[in-house]
Amino acid sequence: MRINKKNWKNIFLIGLLLLLTVVAIATTTYTITFNYDTDELSGDVATLYFDYGNGYSENLSSYVTIDGDKVTFPLKKYREIRKLRFVPVREAGKKSEIVSAEIKTGNFSIKKLSEDNLVNLLTENSNVLVQNSGIYVEKKEGEDYNQLEFPSTLIRYKKRIIPLMMEAIRKLLCFGALIIIGIVAYYVGSSRPLFPKSPIYSRCIIGLILVAEYFITQNSKWLIAGVGFFIVFLLIGKLGLIWNSTQKRSAYFNLVVLSGYSFLISRIALDDGILFFGYLVLLFLVTGLLIGIFNEKTESTDKDSKGNIDIVQISGLYVRVMIVYILFYIMKNILINSNYDVMTAVYNCDTQIALMNITWMFIFISVLYFFLGNGIANVLFAILSLVLLIGNYIKISYHDTYLTPMDFWQIGDMIRISGSIVDKRLLIGIVVLCVGFVILLIKFRKQVAKYLIPHINVVAGIVTCIVCVFCTKDFLDDKYMEAYNVGYKWYVTAYIGEETSGMYLYNMFNVAHMGDNAVTKPEDYTEAHALELKKEFEEYKTGESTDTFPNIICIMAESLFDIENIDSLTFNQEIEPTIHKYMKSTLISPRFGGYTAAVEYEALTGHSLYFYKDGTMPYTTYYSGKTVNSVASELKKDGYATIACHPNTGDFYSREKAYSKMDFDKMYTIADFDLSDSDYTVAGYCRDIPFADKVIDIMDSQTSPTFLFGVSIAGHYTSEDHYAKTDITVEGNDLTDDDKHILEQTAAAYQESDEMLRKLIEYVDECEKPTILYVFGDHLPPLPMYEKLNYIENPVNKYGTVLVGYSNYKDIEFPQYMTPNQLGPQMLIDAEVEHNSYWDYIYSLREKYPVIQKEFISTDAAENLETYRFIQYDLMFGKKWMLDDVGE
Repeated sequence: MRINKKNWKNIFLIGLLLLLTVVAIATTTYTITFNYDTDELSGDVATLYFDYGNGYSENLSSYVTIDGDKVTFPLKKYREIRKLRFVPVREAGKKSEIVSAEIKTGNFSIKKLSEDNLVNLLTENSNVLVQNSGIYVEKKEGEDYNQLEFPSTLIRYKKRIIPLMMEAIRKLLCFGALIIIGIVAYYVGSSRPLFPKSPIYSRCIIGLILVAEYFITQNSKWLIAGVGFFIVFLLIGKLGLIWNSTQKRSAYFNLVVLSGYSFLISRIALDDGILFFGYLVLLFLVTGLLIGIFNEKTESTDKDSKGNIDIVQISGLYVRVMIVYILFYIMKNILINSNYDVMTAVYNCDTQIALMNITWMFIFISVLYFFLGNGIANVLFAILSLVLLIGNYIKISYHDTYLTPMDFWQIGDMIRISGSIVDKRLLIGIVVLCVGFVILLIKFRKQVAKYLIPHINVVAGIVTCIVCVFCTKDFLDDKYMEAYNVGYKWYVTAYIGEETSGMYLYNMFNVAHMGDNAVTKPEDYTEAHALELKKEFEEYKTGESTDTFPNIICIMAESLFDIENIDSLTFNQEIEPTIHKYMKSTLISPRFGGYTAAVEYEALTGHSLYFYKDGTMPYTTYYSGKTVNSVASELKKDGYATIACHPNTGDFYSREKAYSKMDFDKMYTIADFDLSDSDYTVAGYCRDIPFADKVIDIMDSQTSPTFLFGVSIAGHYTSEDHYAKTDITVEGNDLTDDDKHILEQTAAAYQESDEMLRKLIEYVDECEKPTILYVFGDHLPPLPMYEKLNYIENPVNKYGTVLVGYSNYKDIEFPQYMTPNQLGPQMLIDAEVEHNSYWDYIYSLREKYPVIQKEFISTDAAENLETYRFIQYDLMFGKKWMLDDVGE
């Protein structure tokens, strides 16, 4: 039998329906809901960790906002789950009782568990109070989270087929009903044009209804929005729909992709608000494509047809927005989780957060499409996508965090960093592709110019712009924060911010708040209040100043931590004997895997990155034209020579300028080092021993009391070769030869850092003048095998670095854990020199808050740190009333 065009379309439709039926059954997901005895936890965040056979991981987890007295988690890869760990509350001071749980597929329940059932299923690794068959949980400040661990039998149920099929049928009906309504409405409307001589009126009416649809979905039940959907297609039928037959293949492709995606997320379609609006947008595109494919005579014949919408082009925009979103999560899973399963990334798009993100970005790009045309809109979106994908690749690889607008303020540093991150062959390939692309542009310049000719659709552009403005405003006003935990959260880490808001919205929030950089003037910021605080701070004075004036050497060692603290590794020799002997405390870094200059900012100023957005680099963001009071400023007033030393260029992180703003007399850069070839690592960095020699030479050349702050570089990015030969070997479970090589290179760097510390301690002992030495690590290195090592799941391990204090005339004591903001006041108080009283207040915070870091301190504690925030705002952005010579 010959298949004509009509039969082909019918076969395609039947095949599409069969495909969707299979997808309905295969993708019907499971959820688990835990019920609390109170709704007082509503708005807090609960976490569910999954063990698929390789142990728990922070990356294999779901963060969900508690809704009233319950919290619901998706059970990803349901059949592969071996164990679950439930952390029911995050904020300290909150407690509750877990009273029941329920396993569901879509809207249908497959298993209910009472409190007794849950108690019987708890494993020995659970950390909760079980009393009178009840499960009681409470998060206390400074303690580990309460957690419930269950075996997979918690979620298993043999008779789940019937509810599974019922949910699949529900999805089919939910998906198909509105499409059928839209098609019927279109054909009813197409029988008679509304304004045959003035189609612009029809477009304006449709535009008004589309805007109304947004507000209806935000404020009314979904059924009313469904009626609006019918009216829209009724009027589109009266107007006619442009169908470009030359894009037939694109139409079929777009239809399959959008049908599949709209079908996947139909399980959340009946939620009110932005979710149902996003679902309607999808169904609008699917319905329009179906109408176009099965009725090519829908082309408008009026003279003003240019004002109509090309449904193939606009649906193609949606497909591209969705594909980029999936590509981001594929990249994220590979770089962060070492997970090469593409379906895991696809699952990330089958969520409420994904639908919000894709909907918002599609509306935003549609504004560009209607005002600038298809060509320019696609080019701009391609550039944006490349920036997001390549920028995040570099940031995740080097800093283990995400791209933020702040990074473009240090674009030069980022380009330099990319040279050590991106494989040289890949860089060459990119250059070749760029050259080839330019050649093609020149060769086909006429076609390119034609493609980029703007085709403006004023009515559609205005309508889409109005919807975009109100939709963006709703997100920025945190309209969806309570229900979905989607909103701007400057006070959390980038991981949680992106995890809870999604890739597109996370970047939108960062761009929208780029101007404030999370630095707002305190409500009580007045000179009178500053004077009151200065008087209050006199009570925090710790001892009297003396005329000892010791020399002070403070060294920040690149990426230095106790690598032998990783229990799963075994080295053939001790790597850091000197550190083990003299290490006084664990320094909790505010950053992981990078941001060296941000860490030293804390140490030198006593300020805290806790009050800034993630990704902030104060040297490049805030230091333009400002003077910043620092440890060097205080010591300089006491007659000290203040010197910085770093074997790199002075413009990296704008250090040289930043140091001058902090009252350093001089910065020694790599140009001031006299090094031989053997003084460099294979990667081209100054080794730690010649760096220590330079520090000693500088100190010996001084005649007055001296403060020297040095930053080493040998431990920088040890994933690349540093040493041609090393006799260090390492063993560990599941380590590849490449993993072992990187760890051996890292250990060799730390062995030399340990030798640097030994040499500096010997120098201090030989000094006749009182001398104090501080050595600390800035952050952990960005090693690629952390997942295998099972080390950084504990935040103390993830952020814990070395802290050594040594003196030839007194004991140096630290708290067990502290953040770098405590180092500045520590140095001034240990040296017994005159200093501004606010340093004593910061020092006093260690009694209750020795660690001020976003992953260690609850958001409630921020209220108790308002005085600290006042000080930091005044010194960085205000009138500097806190200084002794101002405001007296």
